[in-house]
Amino acid sequence: MSAADVFHSISNSISRALDPYSRVARLYPALLTIAPIAWTVAVLLPGIITRDLAEAILSAFVFFGGLTVLVSLARSRGKALEPRLTSAWGGWRTTVLLRHSDDTIEKYTKARYHQKLVALCEGLVLPSADVEAQDSKDADERYRSATKRLIEFRRDAKYAMLHKENGLYGFRRNLLGLKTLGIFITGLVMVVTGLIWWHGALLPMHTVDDVLKDATTRWPIYVVEALNLVYLVFWIAVVNPAFVRQAADEYAIALFRTLE
Repeated sequence: MSAADVFHSISNSISRALDPYSRVARLYPALLTIAPIAWTVAVLLPGIITRDLAEAILSAFVFFGGLTVLVSLARSRGKALEPRLTSAWGGWRTTVLLRHSDDTIEKYTKARYHQKLVALCEGLVLPSADVEAQDSKDADERYRSATKRLIEFRRDAKYAMLHKENGLYGFRRNLLGLKTLGIFITGLVMVVTGLIWWHGALLPMHTVDDVLKDATTRWPIYVVEALNLVYLVFWIAVVNPAFVRQAADEYAIALFRTLE
């Protein structure tokens, strides 16, 4: 059984223990954070990964609450980051998109959304553009209240696309929350791998033939280092607030589209 098959088996076993949202939004970011450790071991030490060992590790992992720790860590880091994100965005994206002053959703479609939200929230009046300009804080509270009620009415399984967008937003938010840890782990694995190469490959070299021989016998180290370097660039360049905001906008738009 290959290392890939073992890890696939472990992934399936863990996935069955969680609901779809928790898998996408909480488990996957945590697993991606520690992924460099897994694939580095799998490539450099393929013989150490066996079915029996994998099953023993998985059993111990579940028994000692490792799964709960991973999921909780991803969620807590993402939640801790959320206030800073919403502050930078000027509010929850679902709130911002309902404002008359925001043009993400064109005004006639937004007007229909307002009407339907008012019908959904009996007794709640959404502000006009003038009222919103005069008291933006109260306007935002009304938009937030209407959004919360809409979300409560959209928990049904028939809104599968909406739940998918919500999961993707949670995934990106939690991944950003784990960014510092992800960079640290990836960098640490690269350093350790580099030390292995330095000790086992560079020091004994004396001739060009030694260098060429090293290139053919130690290619797994170079592959892993290249992979981890690309992964480090991903953490630094791709995982950022804009990455999360895009998912937040897509979720907000999908939520309001359910009104029609």
